[in-house]
This record gives sequence, structure tokens and C-alpha cells, in this order.
Amino acid sequence: MADNAETSGTVSFDERTEDRTPIDPDSNYRLGTIAVLAGIIGLLAGIIAFLIYHFIGLLTNLFFYRRIAFEFVTPPNNGLPIWIVLIPAIGGLIVGLLAKYGTPRIRGHGIPEAMEAVWDNDSEVEPRVMLLKPISAAIAIGTGAPFGVEGPIIQTGGTMGSVIGQYIPTTVAERKVLLACGAAAGMAATFNTPIAGVLIAIELLLFEFRMRSFVPLSVASVIATAVRRQLLGTEPLLRIGDLSYQLLPNLPFLLVLGVILGLATVAFKRGYFAVEDLFHRFPVGNVLLPAIGGLILGVMGLFVPRVLGVGYEVTSEILQNELPIGLLLLVVIGKAIGVSVTLGTRTSGGFLAPMFVIGAGIGGAFALAVNALVPGVTLPVGLFALTGLGTLFGVAGGATFALVLFTVEVTQQFAAILPVFLVAVVADGVASIYLRNSLMTEELTRRGIDIYQEYEVDPLKRFTVAEIMDERPVTIRPDVTVAELVNELTSDEPSVARFTPETDGDQPDALDEPGEPETTPERTTELTLHEGLPIVDPDEGLVGIVTYGDLLRASANDGAEITVAEAGTIDIVAGHPDEQLFEAAVRMSSNDLEQLPIVDRDSGDLRGLIDSQNLMTSAMRQLEDEQVRETGKLDFGRGPL
Repeated sequence: MADNAETSGTVSFDERTEDRTPIDPDSNYRLGTIAVLAGIIGLLAGIIAFLIYHFIGLLTNLFFYRRIAFEFVTPPNNGLPIWIVLIPAIGGLIVGLLAKYGTPRIRGHGIPEAMEAVWDNDSEVEPRVMLLKPISAAIAIGTGAPFGVEGPIIQTGGTMGSVIGQYIPTTVAERKVLLACGAAAGMAATFNTPIAGVLIAIELLLFEFRMRSFVPLSVASVIATAVRRQLLGTEPLLRIGDLSYQLLPNLPFLLVLGVILGLATVAFKRGYFAVEDLFHRFPVGNVLLPAIGGLILGVMGLFVPRVLGVGYEVTSEILQNELPIGLLLLVVIGKAIGVSVTLGTRTSGGFLAPMFVIGAGIGGAFALAVNALVPGVTLPVGLFALTGLGTLFGVAGGATFALVLFTVEVTQQFAAILPVFLVAVVADGVASIYLRNSLMTEELTRRGIDIYQEYEVDPLKRFTVAEIMDERPVTIRPDVTVAELVNELTSDEPSVARFTPETDGDQPDALDEPGEPETTPERTTELTLHEGLPIVDPDEGLVGIVTYGDLLRASANDGAEITVAEAGTIDIVAGHPDEQLFEAAVRMSSNDLEQLPIVDRDSGDLRGLIDSQNLMTSAMRQLEDEQVRETGKLDFGRGPL
């Protein structure tokens, strides 16, 4: 029960009500500190990428060429001995042992694990992942697995950022940005793509585009790329010859290729998870399962050697139209099966590099087929291969825009932006018809974690309190007793109209309406009975608020004859009509309130009421904007179009 204070005056508002400064979620965010830490992360990520790059080179040289050298090479394309089938199996077995005795977090392609840390674990990752993930991925790739290092380096860099954020006092939001900085820096350092690294981190990890994250991400990515260029050179990772990038002459065929790549994305995703489900039904432990996948890959590599290894050289061959169409299709099919089998058995690696080969191969094969079958048409094979390069992964991974820029940045073919962009958008549109989840989010959905990747304004930040509040709540006079109000509320036909204050000496039949009368015909003229009843004097001044709980406590403590002003609360928290709905929601949550009176900033007069139902109304308003189709202005005598 509230303290029996004097109730004849206006309510005493909480200091948070009087504070007119808008609530700023970023007020505690240390942009300068996070940017400095991002620079350190970028420096370390560049060095880590250099070490991983050469560690993979060492293992590839050791297992396939039987020599000790750190030069980054790919497995031989021919002349492989039959015992070579055991090499990927040995790598898979080592990864299985590391996963069992180290951490199971090293399994998979890395990006879903980083996403899971952001969404489900406050961006906290075990420090040992930072060591074991790159080692396990390097072992798998060095023994012939058809992966790239981008997934592992994203997870490794993200883990590094997370660990720094765990050892230095940070908020969850700051630690999330540090994790994303590590991922962006790792991507940029691996592929020499500073801008795409930032966008991939935004699209796959942060799901926000705000200054507080964009600045540190950019710092980390730029520093990592600078280190990479100093250690590994400035040459593009993928080679491509001189091409004609004209869009209009190739437009019909580019549109068709977009459709084909969209359908290929659907087929690849469904095929991958079908293979994964198949292997998970094998009566084999998790240690041996990656070895089985490696053995199958080894047999495939014996017949199609180009399915082994990262595949950067193979991708360059496709971009330069150096493979005949028969071999090209064989490589595409082999890579798709190889990556599905090996990652489906939960080894350690990344999707991006093999999907480079598959996407570029589909584009190149399409152009070769058209040139052979359509008289008088000569499509630039390299251009069509380039448009498919990043499209498959971008569409499958839910990061189409980032991979469009990645494609032109990794090849340094910025003049190709128009055809690359067009094909990617068409493919994305086609795939979206059939796919609910991306390749990344499907992994997490199967673990019971649903991730929403869409960018949209929070409805609580879109609407003001005045747009959503109930302008006509039931109000009560201060002198009404608890007994009178309870008796009326518990009657068969409750009507508390006689308990509402009279304004200007003229009380209407309906209940009292605070604030200005509503004149728009769309709004209802009925008043709303809320769980909390504002206590208002005849001058519309808010005296307090009484809830059903207050009435129950007063009745239980023999206080039925006291007034509602004495039973309720007079020192309350209130909101204002011009505030964001977000600010009102924060005020309600932080003070454990079910309803919030809305008062005029200057006079303190009641203007309305907000409760949890009103907060849900904001979401419904946004849904109506999406689904309710308004009448068009064009009318040809047959009704609106």
C-alpha cells in the first residue's frame, strides 16, 4: 500500500520522468577504446593469416610432394600414386582426435560457430578454439580436403576478438564488435579484400550497420590487409585475363545464368544436408567419421585430382578458360560431392573456396555450352565464370551483397561490377523462393537456434508514444474509496463512470477522457479499462495510479475505506507523448511496470496510458505496413488496380 501522503496536489514524478535527455543505448559504448583494440586485432589477424597460409603450404608439400617447404602449393593434377587415397583419411582422423580431446568447436566450417557465439553465448568463445581451429583446418586442407581457410580464419579471428573482450572489461555489445572485428580482419588478411571483409562481418555476424561497429570493423580490416600485403604481397589471389565486361550484349544470357545459379544454390544446400544426415546415421564414432569422409575424398582425388586441396589454382584456370567443358563439369561435380562428403562428416574447413570453384565452373560451363550450341554467339567465358565466382556462396550464405563486392575485390576486376551484381541478384531472388534458411543459419536451426538475418527498424524506435498510446483510458477521482471501486469492478455489469472526475463542471455520460478529444472518425470513442487506473483531479492533473494489486492489498489489510489515492502510488514514473516508444518500454522494464501514464512535459496533465498491449500494437502496425495493400490512384472504370 502506498504511503498516506498528501494527495491534493499533482503527482511527484520520478527523476527519470523529469529527465528530458533521450535514452541512448550507445552512451556506455567506448568507441575509441574498441577502435584501438580493433587495430591490435587487425595486426594479429594479419600475422595469423600469414602463419596459417604457410602452415598449409608445409603440410601440402610434406604429404603430396614429400619435401619440407613453406611455399603455398596445391596437390598435383596428375600422376598420383594409389596410396594417396590414405592422405585425406589420415587428416580426417587427426581432426577427429583434436575434436574429441581438444574441443568439438573445431568441427564444421567456422562461420555458424561464430554466429552461434554472437547470438547464443554473449560473444564468448573458448580461448583454445583460437589455437585448435586453425591447426585442425590446416591439417585437413594440407592433407587434401577441398576447403578454404576463410571459415576457420573467421572463427579464429572472431575467437581472438572474443578472448580480448573477455580479458578486458567490456559490455556484451562491445565484445560482439570485437569478435566481428577479428572475423573481418581474418577475411581481409586471407583474401586481400578489406572492404568485403567488413561487409561479410556485418551481414553474417553483426546484422547491424552502425557507426559504433563500422569504425572498428574498418580499422581492423584495413590494418589486417596492410599486414597481409607486407607479408604476402599485393597481387590478387585469383588470376584472370583481359575481358570484355559489357552488360547489355550479354544481358539475356546473364539473366539465364542467374536463374541457373539460384537453382544450383538450392540443389547444393539440400544435397549437402542430405549427405550430412546420411553420414550421421552411420554406426561410427565422431573420431572415425571424418576419416571415412577423407577416404572417400581420396578415392575421388585419384580419378579427379583437381578436387583435392584449396582450389585457388583451379579457380584461376576456370577464370582464364583453360579447362575443356568435360573436365570442367567433372571438377564442378567432384568439388560439390567432395565438400559435401568431407564437411558432412564434420571435419574442419570452409565453404568459400570450394564454392568458388563450383560457382565459377557453372558460369564457365554455361558460356562454353552456349558458344557451342547457339550459332553466331560468342560469350566471354571468363566473364561468365567471374559472375558465378562468389554468387553461389553469397546466395547460399545469406551475404549476397558482400560477396558481389568480394568477387570484384579478390580479382581486382572492378569493371565487372554490373554483370556480377545482376547475376547475384537474380540468383538470390530465385533461391529465396525455395530456401527459408541460408546454408549458415540452417546449421544453427538444426541446433535449436533461430537467427533472423533481416535488416529493419525496431518498431519501438520507429513510433513515438503519442502514435501508440491509449488516449482514452478510464480515470478515477482521488476521493473514491477502495470499497466503492472494488464493489463496482466486481459487479455483474461494472461501470465506474460515476467515479471519474468531472471536468469544467460538465461530466458526459461516458467516462472521462484525458487530453484533447479525438476527432478522427477512424478511432473508437470508447474508453479502455486498464489494470492500472490513473487517478486524475478535475483539472486533468495526474495525482497517482492505482492497480488491481493495490486494491487487493488494501482490501486484505482492512483498508477498504481509504481512498484510491492513499491505496495507490503517487510517486510514480511517467512518460511523455514525444518520446520514442523504445524509451517508454525501457522505463517500464527497468521499473517493473505493467503500465506507464503519459503526461504533458510542461503541465503534468495526463495525456494517455501505455501498457504491454500497446507495445505489441507497434509490431502490428509495422506488420500492417507490410501486408495491407492500399487502394491505388489509377482507375480505368473497372475499379482500382
